[in-house]
Amino acid sequence: MLAVAAAASAQNYPEKPIRVYTTGVGGSSDLSTRLIAQAMGGAFAQRMIVENRALVSVETVAGAAPDGYSLLHYSNVLWLMPLLQANVPWDTFRDFAPIV
Repeated sequence: MLAVAAAASAQNYPEKPIRVYTTGVGGSSDLSTRLIAQAMGGAFAQRMIVENRALVSVETVAGAAPDGYSLLHYSNVLWLMPLLQANVPWDTFRDFAPIV
C-alpha cells in the first residue's frame, strides 16, 4: 500500500478542475459537498466544481474515466438502490472506489 501511495503522489494531480457530483440543490448533501469541495480546492490549489444532478450524478460518475477528476458525494442510495431495483445502470463495487 505504501508503494502505491508513493507512486500516486509523484503524479501532478490535479492538473485541471475536479468535478464533484452530488444530489439536488439545497439539501444537506449539497451543503456538505460544497464545504468539502471548498476545503479540497484550497488543499489541492485547484478549482472544484460542484454539480447537482440528483440520481443522474451516480450514472455520470460511474461512466467517467477513473482518473480522479469526477468525484461523487452521495448517500446510502448508492449501495441501497441495487437491492431495491433490478436494472440499476451501475455496479457499486465495480464502478466506484471509496475515498478516505
